[in-house]
Amino acid sequence: MPLDIAFEGDDLRTLHGLVAAGLGIAIGPEVPHPLDGCVQRPIDDPRAARDMGVVFRAGPRPPAVDDVIAVLRELTRF
Repeated sequence: MPLDIAFEGDDLRTLHGLVAAGLGIAIGPEVPHPLDGCVQRPIDDPRAARDMGVVFRAGPRPPAVDDVIAVLRELTRF
C-alpha cells in the first residue's frame, strides 16, 4: 500500500504540533521533550535511512573542513 504523504516539513515542533492535533504521524529524529499528546517510538530497522549532505563555502577550504568531510564519509559507509 503506497503512503499518502500530505505534508513534509523541516521544523520538528510543527510536525509534533500536527501529530498532537490528530492530523497523522511523523517520522523524524527523537526530540528531548515531545509535545503533550505525542509518543515517540524508535524505528529499529536496518532499511530505515535518511539522505544527508554537507554544505560548505565554495573556494579553498581549510584543512579542518576536509577532515570533517572525511570523518562524515567514514561514519556513513555501510
